[in-house]
Amino acid sequence: MAKPVYVLGTGLSHDGSSCLLKDGRIAVAIEKERLTRRKHDGMNDAETTRYCLEAEGISIEDVTLVVQNANFSMFERGSRWFHGPRAIPDEVPTVTISHHLAHAYSAVGTCPFDEAAVLVVDGCGNAFDESLDRAGAFVPEAPPPGLSHLYFEKDSFYRFAAGTLQPLYKDYSPFGHGFREYPLRPGTTMHSIGGVYGAASAYALSGMDDPGKLMGLAPYGRAGAHDFEIFDLRDDRVFVRYDWMDRFDRPARSHDDLRRDFAHYADLAFWVQKEVERALLYLVAHRLRLTPSKNLVYAGGVALNAVANRRILTESGVESLHVQPAAGDSGLAVGCAYYGWLEVLKKERIRHDGVTCFGKPYPSSAIQEALRRREGEIDVSPAPSGDDACVEAAAELLASGKIIGYFQGGSELGPRALGHRSLLADPRRPEVRDVINATIKLREDFRPFAPSVPLEDAPTYFDCAYASPTMTLVAPIRPAFRDAVPSVVHRDGSCRLQTVTASSDPRFHALHKAFARRSGIPILLNTSLNRRGMPIVETPEQALDFFLSSPLDALVIGPFVVRRREAPGAPGAIAGERLPAGALRSHASARADIISPRAADDPWREFVDRAWGQRPAVLRGIPADLLPSEADAFRALLAACDEFRAQSDFPRIRVSVDGGFLLAGMDEQLPRAEDGSFDGYEARLRAWLKGRSFLLTLNDLPAHDAGFFRRARRFLGGFCRHVGLPPGGMLINLWVGMYDRTPVGIHTDHADTFSALLRGSKRMLVWPHEVFRDHRVYRTPGGEHTGITAYEPYLDRAVALETRREGLAYWPASYWHLATSDGALSVSLNWAYVNRELPRIAPLELVGKELEALAIARLGQASLDVGSFPLSAGDLARSARALPESIARARGAVGALAGDPALDEAVAVAWLRRLSALGLREAPRPLRGVALAEEDRLAGDPAAPIVWAKASGGRLLVAAAGRSFTLPDDPRVLSLLEQLNAGEPRPVGALERPFASGAGGLSVLEARLLLEELVRTHAIERLP
Repeated sequence: MAKPVYVLGTGLSHDGSSCLLKDGRIAVAIEKERLTRRKHDGMNDAETTRYCLEAEGISIEDVTLVVQNANFSMFERGSRWFHGPRAIPDEVPTVTISHHLAHAYSAVGTCPFDEAAVLVVDGCGNAFDESLDRAGAFVPEAPPPGLSHLYFEKDSFYRFAAGTLQPLYKDYSPFGHGFREYPLRPGTTMHSIGGVYGAASAYALSGMDDPGKLMGLAPYGRAGAHDFEIFDLRDDRVFVRYDWMDRFDRPARSHDDLRRDFAHYADLAFWVQKEVERALLYLVAHRLRLTPSKNLVYAGGVALNAVANRRILTESGVESLHVQPAAGDSGLAVGCAYYGWLEVLKKERIRHDGVTCFGKPYPSSAIQEALRRREGEIDVSPAPSGDDACVEAAAELLASGKIIGYFQGGSELGPRALGHRSLLADPRRPEVRDVINATIKLREDFRPFAPSVPLEDAPTYFDCAYASPTMTLVAPIRPAFRDAVPSVVHRDGSCRLQTVTASSDPRFHALHKAFARRSGIPILLNTSLNRRGMPIVETPEQALDFFLSSPLDALVIGPFVVRRREAPGAPGAIAGERLPAGALRSHASARADIISPRAADDPWREFVDRAWGQRPAVLRGIPADLLPSEADAFRALLAACDEFRAQSDFPRIRVSVDGGFLLAGMDEQLPRAEDGSFDGYEARLRAWLKGRSFLLTLNDLPAHDAGFFRRARRFLGGFCRHVGLPPGGMLINLWVGMYDRTPVGIHTDHADTFSALLRGSKRMLVWPHEVFRDHRVYRTPGGEHTGITAYEPYLDRAVALETRREGLAYWPASYWHLATSDGALSVSLNWAYVNRELPRIAPLELVGKELEALAIARLGQASLDVGSFPLSAGDLARSARALPESIARARGAVGALAGDPALDEAVAVAWLRRLSALGLREAPRPLRGVALAEEDRLAGDPAAPIVWAKASGGRLLVAAAGRSFTLPDDPRVLSLLEQLNAGEPRPVGALERPFASGAGGLSVLEARLLLEELVRTHAIERLP
């Protein structure tokens, strides 16, 4: 038997990868980020090389040839070192090729055609003087003498036939303004389509983590908001115009920026997408005149734009389009390997079989070992006999509404999960998109999910006469099915489609058919098994870690079905011993009013009358159960830090050392489980800080602790009855620090604020607004800043607020403030009632941000400037029955302009969600594995009740803890909700009993599922 011929291709750009061909077929390929767990990791290839060799069971000496590419290097000084030592010795023959040549061969090697036109479009390739494929190609503009190293590939075109790739056209661009830090400028080449798309992504989405997000944002933009041309299309070339960029001068630096000015960024995304499509169609039309082929194969980062790809396929005249599934730089290794096989070794091309999952498969024994190590946390069903049983189990879970992880075979190459490392759900559930985005993926709420469907069924549901096996094409949903699968239909009716065949992936195809037998529809919601900032999982251990750290319902991994083992009740928290606080210096000349309410049943009324919106005060007599303990705060902070460590993008935590905010390298400063309490954390911090000051802030604390979420809703339930819901939401932040003054200096916030001390000592110094009225200030979306940290010259006009464990310090939004402490560890909690400047946006958030400009144009800015959303006195549930006046006005204006008959219900649902959350921005993750028994006792919270409103068609629109759903308008359902709202413990069996008749409404099973969902989402409690 002849010895196999191995060719190793390796890409050393960002998004690095390696690919091993065996006798002309891909044996294994892997992206570096899957191994290192760092998004877009690249450059050095030692880990990916070892992975490929070990998966195939060979050594590097068994490899006949290595072919490599790096974006800005041709390895003139050897190949043993590149951003670290490599695993390729000098003895192995090694060839270096240029960037677009690698992209082109990646498309040729994986395409199903014997002849085709080949197009490569990206942001930046190799320099002119490094390009190996100029011979025979038309180059419209050669670089000036001496500058060939500063002109880079931007698009290239080839013809492939008879196993040979012939260059036809190569266009280059000079390097641009990447180092000048303009708000919106291409980062590398001046005139590349990919450069513009990347620049717009960085501008609108605060980074380049996933430029494809811009494609998801675009449908929220408005046609006609912009009318300038981004590209100058002439002489068969694409040039970027620079006369429009200066008008974009407010880049989103955080997700909050994106939310605050959503229309601005969405309008830009919409226009950039349309202009990119226009440029690509122009480019393709010209290039196709150079070759008669009706087959087009396509690679480069721009080729991942599935919306543009559909237009190329349907409007350019090509009959067949193949997009390399790893079209970006993660696919360079594939092209390098095929170049070695076809061009260097001159071997015959073996037509690719269409498979896209090239990671090594993990045998059942490896999966079992991973399961064994987590056996105390999981329940594993007995291994079913045969693959069909596992498919049927997964289909049953999905059809019953479960969201599952799905881990089968080898991993996919490229950015899309295609049924091997997937997160799957039933697309018929309208709420599932929001649930996955908010609680599992932890990503932007505008991002859509893809449908996967058997190829033979696709034309029934989608307007497509083509295959899309790797989610590189979109297709419109047919109108008759839009409401049938709402969670996979984007705002514009498009779907980024995956078509599945029995020949390419028999198990995943069978899963769709099994789901169809139960649901009547062969479509699944399919997204990647990861969360924001995390690479897709590669190993069984990673899949289990992700499953146990998320609210997924089950994990189907190989032949096993894994569920969580519900943990027994946790022991009560024990507060750590508090260190002596030390005495604060007396700073200010005035003390705030101290309010001790006489009415114990309503501590808020006197406070609202005497201080709210008027003057600083200290409120005593707040019920102890409204405030968390020190131990509660430590537990919630630990949970948030665990999330932070698992993600590359987690904006809720900020750390300052000696007044400077850290942007990276914060792990040492965050609490750890082994600290045990704030005492242990303080001791470790002191050893590390060596006398420096320190401040850690955590935003949205209730999102990390269910107990405090309940306390926060009780707090707000009583308070908001008097002052209304905050139009900008209620921000609840934790402050942990050792400092004598906070580093942000004297400033104001667009919020009335309460502060509670949980540990140590802290004093707030506050000043009336007129004190700094004439001082130079700078404004941010959150308030005004003086930049002053040396507050001593202004002490004679300050009011001091002493924060204590048994009370709340309060200051209105108009007051300047700064916190001081004695240097010991201080832990405090701030409630910020956001009510300044944001009210103009708040009503519009409930009617659709994309229509904000329409409503403002109709109503005028001032008419939306409401102080709060008033509630019905004494009865929060009554507030659900009518919209606040400001929202009703905005709804009316937008409705008249948009002509959307469903808008009334959408606005009502949004208002109910806001009302039931009592202004909180985010709830904790749903509980895992809630299963109720008849004897379990449940109770709601009268201060934070379930709310509802009647809708057409015999339905109730219901919201609880910020989540909404629809129930039958049935007296038994209303009685159930009212019993829960009463707050009295009631057994599950008694609550279900009225549904035993089964006459309309809910069945007993459906009632049980409803109760479990309410417990899972923290709307009600299961009592001990």
